[in-house]
Amino acid sequence: MQIPFRLPEPTNWQDFESLCCDLWKSIWGDPDTKRHGRHGQPQAGVDVYGHPTYSRKLHGVQCKCKSSVRDSALTRGEITTEANNAKSFRPELESFIMATTANREVELQDHCRKLTGDPTIPFKVSVWGWEDIESEVMAREALMHKYYDRFDRVTDHLNEYVIDINSTQDRLAAFLTRPVIKQSISDDLLQRIYPLIYELADNAFKHGNAGYVKVIVNSNIIEIHDNGKPFNPKDLLTIKGRGGSVTMRFVSDELKNILDITYNHNGTENVMLLDFATSMMQVPLSDKLELTLDNGSSFGRLVAGRKADVDIREIPPYKNTVIINVVGDMGMGISFAEEYFAGLCKKLQEHQNIVVYLPHYMGGVDYLRDSLKGEKIEFKVRE
Repeated sequence: MQIPFRLPEPTNWQDFESLCCDLWKSIWGDPDTKRHGRHGQPQAGVDVYGHPTYSRKLHGVQCKCKSSVRDSALTRGEITTEANNAKSFRPELESFIMATTANREVELQDHCRKLTGDPTIPFKVSVWGWEDIESEVMAREALMHKYYDRFDRVTDHLNEYVIDINSTQDRLAAFLTRPVIKQSISDDLLQRIYPLIYELADNAFKHGNAGYVKVIVNSNIIEIHDNGKPFNPKDLLTIKGRGGSVTMRFVSDELKNILDITYNHNGTENVMLLDFATSMMQVPLSDKLELTLDNGSSFGRLVAGRKADVDIREIPPYKNTVIINVVGDMGMGISFAEEYFAGLCKKLQEHQNIVVYLPHYMGGVDYLRDSLKGEKIEFKVRE
């Protein structure tokens, strides 16, 4: 039997920031994940930022290297300060993660939940201790080779994740993006399964008094175990409520042709099996992708070009049609819209095309049609 070991945490901020950038680049699936600015420059509370494949907005990470030799610790005040600083980051973040080499602390996780519920904080806040970071680094062979090449590879239980009551959505998302998991689950399916697993776990903790929820991914079957009160999650399909019941009904309807849900209680655990048709685990569920463009909130060709560069990364190669729903006053930003759509068209793959739905009250439609004539883009006006 191999005795579990701990990876040594970086002892300087440069190495830790580099490790975090590579780790979240892998977790988010965004090759353009970047370190923000240089040391000494104002960074709006963010050291690393990128676009996760499972989200439509930017996520940010602040890195805090805490020396175990000096016994320094991350404080609630530091998290609050950096979260407030991150409010000025643009574009606005959807999630803000405080990554630290210090140990995981329940008190800090509780503080992050309070900040997430604070109406003055416009994003989710979470903290990753060294144990959290370490487990995801160990699950990614490329990172182990780059940063910890002299250590043995961990190959057991990479397809399992135990959620406790203090776990956050981004920790679950990180597990589901491990290379060993992504061999089984397509990004398309992940986007539908991820919120369902989180809601079921939340339901087990809130209503079943569970101490843990374990997720296991085996080929075309996802197992969800918890040690709470006996409860068949399929009963949520009959409940007209919010949260878990809505998510359960939505996923069941969306995946009804490829998903079989079974439940049993084995005496100590609730066990729910999500059994997918084997051939469907890596097959896209739809060849269409919908995006929203708020044309009234941005102006200028330079900004439009940058946004096109960002949005094109949200379009997987297996999506044949990209549907863009435009909101805002097009007449006030016609140059922005022209540059944005032209930028997208240049970066589309050969088999892809764009359909744009425009507000009926907006001007400039004929101009856009003439300007982009010959491109693989169609403009339609909503009634």
